[in-house]
Amino acid sequence: MSPETQDVHYLKEVFDYKNKMVRLDYKPNIFGDSNSDVHRTSEVHDFNTGVAYVTDVRTGSCTFKLIPTKGFDAEPLANNSKLAKLRSGFEYFFSDSAINITYSGMKTTRGIECDVWVALKNDWPSDQPALSVWEWYFARRGWQQYAGKTFEFGMPIQIKITTCGPNPMYMLYNIYDYNEDIPNFWAFDISKCYNYDNKAFIRFFLPGNYSQLVLPNESIFKYLVLISITGYTAISPIRVANMKLDHNSKYILVSFDMLGPAPIKGDVRHYQTETPLTIAKSILMNAINKQTFVVEVDKISLSTCCRISFEDEHTGTKLEDSQDVDIADRMCDSSLCWS
Repeated sequence: MSPETQDVHYLKEVFDYKNKMVRLDYKPNIFGDSNSDVHRTSEVHDFNTGVAYVTDVRTGSCTFKLIPTKGFDAEPLANNSKLAKLRSGFEYFFSDSAINITYSGMKTTRGIECDVWVALKNDWPSDQPALSVWEWYFARRGWQQYAGKTFEFGMPIQIKITTCGPNPMYMLYNIYDYNEDIPNFWAFDISKCYNYDNKAFIRFFLPGNYSQLVLPNESIFKYLVLISITGYTAISPIRVANMKLDHNSKYILVSFDMLGPAPIKGDVRHYQTETPLTIAKSILMNAINKQTFVVEVDKISLSTCCRISFEDEHTGTKLEDSQDVDIADRMCDSSLCWS
């Protein structure tokens, strides 16, 4: 928010440092493009490949580009300004781990008692650096306990930036709905950025009655399937999309879209060549046909059996429910594998 110009913008951030993924939901003009469309936009930054996927939420259209080296989530490498680096959790809030931050005391903002830290910077904004005063507001521990919220790192409430000089600027960032939960990996969906000829619709069966395992923890089970798929095929987790489960007393049916490699070479230091789609499909098919593909749930491993199907969304045919049961009945006998 800019009190001087009375401009108010919003930005929702989903930050997964472990998997090097960030999602930004915003209106395009938040980045200063007054001529851009005002549709809500979702942008996924994959720092494993250095590629940003930008999706118009209303139309579903998608484009891709290099991750900007200067942004909310990225900064240039110290020895190569053309390559992007994912900010750490500290850098996300404080921009630079090298700055000298001083505790200023307790203040109240938005009706919340906060501990406030202050620092001087001379490198912001990046296009016209000037001396600026930064203030970070974090809810006091006592207020968090009263509100029923506790955070290991702290609960950020607000950031104030005031520049000095002949053309001072004042920016105010209010932070809402903050949490430290590990993001759901399915939040980083880039499937709309892939045409039918660069993705495959895949489904396979896990024979047996595991409803008691799957029903109470379907999201966890999907994540375990994701781990198995990426482990066997050596593809990035972001290339597994739209996973769905169906199950009855005889089997679990898993279906998902396997996406191709990143469409362009990204701007990260350690760029690794990705497994092509055809090879990844072949690896998975061989593992399933040989009954070596396993999904581990605690100490129980669920083995696949004799069938897997690959279909693309453009030409693929759907398997009707009656056919599902018939195929499941004909599947070879498989039991739980204990590890």
